[in-house]
Amino acid sequence: MMEQMKRELREQVLADAETPAGVLRALRGGAALESIHLDERGRWWHEGAMFANEKLSQLFSRSVFQTESGVWFLQIGHQSYPVTVACTGHFAERLLMREAQTTLELTTGEQLETGLDGWMTDGGERVGVRLADGRDVRLLGAAHQLVVSLVEATEAGWELHLRQGVAALGSWPEVPRGIRLPVEAAQG
Repeated sequence: MMEQMKRELREQVLADAETPAGVLRALRGGAALESIHLDERGRWWHEGAMFANEKLSQLFSRSVFQTESGVWFLQIGHQSYPVTVACTGHFAERLLMREAQTTLELTTGEQLETGLDGWMTDGGERVGVRLADGRDVRLLGAAHQLVVSLVEATEAGWELHLRQGVAALGSWPEVPRGIRLPVEAAQG
């Protein structure tokens, strides 16, 4: 299963016009791809083993980006490497609510303001928000618990009651962009 996903990722990377030149040269030269994966809980995996080094995980979380075609890469300095992402490349574990704004604190330490637009759920465990810049941020831990406690079911659908107003919860995208490795395959 993992080898098939590596082949599919290689094909997608080679076909993507935004793939960094160094990655293209390496893959066209026959370089092998190692499996580096970000799972639905914001944990990094390498060849089926979860990262033990928290600082490396934080570096990777700060360095992930997605091309318009949906391919995910790590970009650290001038070095790039393709990765698979299960859900989204961005996670928030803290939510700060004030009268006029809501601030997400990402796992990278970055703080971002969000308004009433873009809140979404899959109707199960996944709750998040699409930011104005197009990034999807999944809420984990305390942020997830807080938001779920503020959700109310109405005849019109799910509503999120924030201090600055009421936000309608839309549907989490059914098929996020890019190749995703099933969690079972990523873990072994």
